[in-house]
Amino acid sequence: MLRIAPAWDPSITVSIDGQAPQPLARSLRRRLRPGSHRLLFRIDAAGYRQQSEIEVEVRAGQTLEVDVPLAPAGSLVVYARPDGLEGTVELDGEISGNGRRVAFDFLAPGAHQLKLTPLRAVPGAHVVTLSVTVRSGEQTMVTYDLASAEAPSVRQRGSGAKPPTEGR
Repeated sequence: MLRIAPAWDPSITVSIDGQAPQPLARSLRRRLRPGSHRLLFRIDAAGYRQQSEIEVEVRAGQTLEVDVPLAPAGSLVVYARPDGLEGTVELDGEISGNGRRVAFDFLAPGAHQLKLTPLRAVPGAHVVTLSVTVRSGEQTMVTYDLASAEAPSVRQRGSGAKPPTEGR
């Protein structure tokens, strides 16, 4: 018997031995013959794609408990300082917005490249490029002023990922 715990996101699926994907919104129980089996876990939601394949060994009379091996998404919010020069926000080479607040609610954990370009020409305005690390299940916040010599501040806060239905 194979038992897979419910996933942290309802759009996560598992394919057992190449069969049709099964949703993991609730725990999944399957009777499997003893031996080796391949489990392919996937999420493809709101631009967040991840997959992991594992091999498990099922023994006769055993209930094998498996957790979903996919890391929860993180989020990134980019803020212009209230009295600062705002800019165009580019994430990983893609222009994503401009204004006082730009949010990315469902990002893969890891390093991302952020480029901030002034919306208008003012003395001292400059482009800022930095690498930010998005952590699984956390929100990363970047605050900047493109007319200031001060570097952008980067902070982390727990429980920042939103469900993929809220988009990016």
